[in-house]
Amino acid sequence: PAMLRLAGEKADGAMGFLLTPNFIEKHMYPHIAEGAAKAGRDVSDIDLAAYVICSCSEDRAEAIRRARIQVGCYVAYPVGTFIVDEEGLSEDRDAVVAALMSEGPQVLERVTSDALLERFSITGTPDECREQFELYKDVPHLVLHTPYVPPLSAYESEDAFRNIVSAFARCE
Repeated sequence: PAMLRLAGEKADGAMGFLLTPNFIEKHMYPHIAEGAAKAGRDVSDIDLAAYVICSCSEDRAEAIRRARIQVGCYVAYPVGTFIVDEEGLSEDRDAVVAALMSEGPQVLERVTSDALLERFSITGTPDECREQFELYKDVPHLVLHTPYVPPLSAYESEDAFRNIVSAFARCE
Protein backbone atom coordinates (compact mmCIF):
# COMPACT_ATOMS: atom_id res chain seq x y z
CA PRO A 1 0.00 0.00 0.00
CA ALA A 2 2.76 2.49 0.85
CA MET A 3 4.48 1.95 -2.50
CA LEU A 4 1.21 2.54 -4.33
CA ARG A 5 0.47 5.69 -2.35
CA LEU A 6 3.99 6.92 -3.13
CA ALA A 7 3.42 6.17 -6.83
CA GLY A 8 0.25 8.23 -6.70
CA GLU A 9 2.07 11.04 -4.95
CA LYS A 10 5.29 11.20 -6.97
CA ALA A 11 5.54 8.82 -9.92
CA ASP A 12 4.35 8.70 -13.50
CA GLY A 13 2.88 5.27 -12.84
CA ALA A 14 3.07 1.87 -11.19
CA MET A 15 3.69 -1.61 -12.50
CA GLY A 16 3.18 -4.96 -10.83
CA PHE A 17 3.04 -8.69 -11.49
CA LEU A 18 0.42 -11.28 -10.54
CA LEU A 19 -2.14 -8.51 -10.81
CA THR A 20 -5.74 -9.50 -11.34
CA PRO A 21 -8.52 -7.15 -12.44
CA ASN A 22 -10.06 -7.57 -8.97
CA PHE A 23 -6.82 -6.74 -7.16
CA ILE A 24 -6.22 -3.71 -9.37
CA GLU A 25 -9.71 -2.33 -8.75
CA LYS A 26 -9.95 -3.09 -5.03
CA HIS A 27 -6.37 -2.53 -3.92
CA MET A 28 -4.16 -0.71 -6.40
CA TYR A 29 -6.37 2.10 -7.66
CA PRO A 30 -7.56 3.21 -4.19
CA HIS A 31 -3.99 3.48 -2.83
CA ILE A 32 -2.72 5.25 -5.94
CA ALA A 33 -5.67 7.66 -5.74
CA GLU A 34 -4.94 8.31 -2.05
CA GLY A 35 -1.35 9.27 -2.85
CA ALA A 36 -2.43 11.43 -5.78
CA ALA A 37 -4.97 13.26 -3.62
CA LYS A 38 -2.33 13.91 -0.93
CA ALA A 39 -0.11 15.57 -3.55
CA GLY A 40 -2.97 17.42 -5.25
CA ARG A 41 -2.49 15.38 -8.43
CA ASP A 42 -5.10 14.07 -10.83
CA VAL A 43 -5.13 10.28 -10.55
CA SER A 44 -5.75 10.02 -14.30
CA ASP A 45 -2.19 11.30 -14.83
CA ILE A 46 -0.76 8.14 -13.25
CA ASP A 47 -0.35 5.12 -15.51
CA LEU A 48 -0.82 1.57 -14.41
CA ALA A 49 0.82 -1.41 -16.07
CA ALA A 50 0.08 -5.04 -15.25
CA TYR A 51 2.60 -7.75 -16.04
CA VAL A 52 0.39 -10.79 -16.80
CA ILE A 53 1.54 -14.31 -17.59
CA CYS A 54 0.23 -15.34 -21.00
CA SER A 55 0.53 -18.84 -22.38
CA CYS A 56 -1.06 -19.22 -25.76
CA SER A 57 -0.96 -22.15 -28.17
CA GLU A 58 -3.09 -23.96 -30.70
CA ASP A 59 -2.27 -26.95 -28.47
CA ARG A 60 -4.37 -26.02 -25.45
CA ALA A 61 -2.82 -28.70 -23.22
CA GLU A 62 0.66 -27.36 -23.94
CA ALA A 63 -0.41 -23.79 -23.19
CA ILE A 64 -1.83 -24.94 -19.86
CA ARG A 65 1.30 -26.96 -18.99
CA ARG A 66 3.57 -23.98 -19.64
CA ALA A 67 1.33 -21.62 -17.69
CA ARG A 68 1.17 -23.96 -14.69
CA ILE A 69 4.96 -23.94 -14.49
CA GLN A 70 5.24 -20.14 -14.65
CA VAL A 71 2.27 -19.38 -12.40
CA GLY A 72 3.43 -21.97 -9.85
CA CYS A 73 6.88 -20.43 -9.74
CA TYR A 74 5.52 -16.91 -9.31
CA VAL A 75 2.94 -17.70 -6.63
CA ALA A 76 5.63 -19.55 -4.66
CA TYR A 77 7.81 -16.44 -4.61
CA PRO A 78 7.27 -14.67 -1.24
CA VAL A 79 6.68 -11.24 -2.78
CA GLY A 80 3.44 -12.53 -4.30
CA THR A 81 2.04 -13.75 -0.97
CA PHE A 82 -0.08 -10.67 -0.30
CA ILE A 83 -1.79 -10.77 -3.69
CA VAL A 84 -2.40 -14.53 -3.55
CA ASP A 85 -3.86 -14.15 -0.04
CA GLU A 86 -6.05 -11.25 -1.14
CA GLU A 87 -7.37 -13.42 -3.98
CA GLY A 88 -8.29 -16.17 -1.47
CA LEU A 89 -5.87 -18.76 -2.85
CA SER A 90 -3.49 -19.23 0.08
CA GLU A 91 -4.11 -22.98 0.37
CA ASP A 92 -3.45 -23.48 -3.33
CA ARG A 93 -0.21 -21.50 -3.04
CA ASP A 94 0.84 -23.42 0.08
CA ALA A 95 0.37 -26.71 -1.78
CA VAL A 96 2.62 -25.42 -4.58
CA VAL A 97 5.31 -24.29 -2.13
CA ALA A 98 5.27 -27.59 -0.23
CA ALA A 99 5.55 -29.65 -3.42
CA LEU A 100 8.21 -27.36 -4.86
CA MET A 101 10.33 -27.68 -1.72
CA SER A 102 10.06 -31.46 -1.59
CA GLU A 103 10.18 -32.37 -5.29
CA GLY A 104 11.66 -29.42 -7.21
CA PRO A 105 10.46 -27.39 -10.19
CA GLN A 106 9.34 -30.37 -12.28
CA VAL A 107 6.33 -30.68 -9.96
CA LEU A 108 4.88 -27.28 -10.89
CA GLU A 109 2.97 -28.52 -13.93
CA ARG A 110 1.14 -31.02 -11.70
CA VAL A 111 0.47 -29.03 -8.53
CA THR A 112 -0.44 -25.55 -9.75
CA SER A 113 -4.22 -25.54 -9.42
CA ASP A 114 -6.75 -24.53 -12.04
CA ALA A 115 -7.83 -21.71 -9.72
CA LEU A 116 -4.29 -20.26 -9.62
CA LEU A 117 -3.96 -20.64 -13.36
CA GLU A 118 -7.29 -18.94 -14.07
CA ARG A 119 -6.64 -16.09 -11.64
CA PHE A 120 -3.04 -15.29 -12.51
CA SER A 121 -2.71 -15.92 -16.23
CA ILE A 122 -4.20 -15.58 -19.65
CA THR A 123 -4.00 -19.14 -20.94
CA GLY A 124 -5.36 -21.34 -23.70
CA THR A 125 -5.88 -21.29 -27.42
CA PRO A 126 -5.50 -17.97 -29.25
CA ASP A 127 -9.27 -17.42 -29.15
CA GLU A 128 -9.42 -18.21 -25.42
CA CYS A 129 -6.51 -15.88 -24.72
CA ARG A 130 -8.07 -13.01 -26.65
CA GLU A 131 -11.30 -13.55 -24.70
CA GLN A 132 -9.46 -13.55 -21.34
CA PHE A 133 -7.53 -10.45 -22.40
CA GLU A 134 -10.83 -8.57 -22.32
CA LEU A 135 -10.96 -9.00 -18.53
CA TYR A 136 -8.11 -6.47 -18.40
CA LYS A 137 -9.73 -3.93 -20.74
CA ASP A 138 -9.71 -1.25 -18.02
CA VAL A 139 -5.97 -1.59 -17.34
CA PRO A 140 -4.13 1.10 -19.28
CA HIS A 141 -1.07 -1.02 -20.07
CA LEU A 142 -0.97 -4.80 -20.16
CA VAL A 143 2.38 -6.56 -20.59
CA LEU A 144 1.90 -10.16 -21.71
CA HIS A 145 4.61 -12.20 -20.04
CA THR A 146 5.95 -15.34 -21.69
CA PRO A 147 6.41 -18.51 -19.59
CA TYR A 148 10.16 -18.98 -19.26
CA VAL A 149 11.20 -20.60 -15.96
CA PRO A 150 12.81 -24.06 -15.76
CA PRO A 151 11.93 -26.76 -16.47
CA LEU A 152 10.75 -24.91 -19.60
CA SER A 153 13.38 -24.94 -22.33
CA ALA A 154 14.59 -21.94 -24.29
CA TYR A 155 12.75 -23.36 -27.31
CA GLU A 156 9.47 -23.58 -25.36
CA SER A 157 9.83 -19.99 -24.14
CA GLU A 158 10.56 -18.73 -27.63
CA ASP A 159 7.60 -20.67 -29.00
CA ALA A 160 5.37 -19.22 -26.27
CA PHE A 161 6.51 -15.72 -27.18
CA ARG A 162 5.86 -16.29 -30.88
CA ASN A 163 2.38 -17.61 -30.04
CA ILE A 164 1.58 -14.45 -28.07
CA VAL A 165 2.72 -12.26 -30.94
CA SER A 166 0.71 -14.33 -33.41
CA ALA A 167 -2.46 -14.26 -31.28
CA PHE A 168 -2.36 -10.54 -30.53
CA ALA A 169 -0.73 -9.07 -33.65
CA ARG A 170 -2.62 -6.18 -35.15
CA CYS A 171 -3.30 -6.99 -38.79
CA GLU A 172 -4.42 -4.17 -41.00
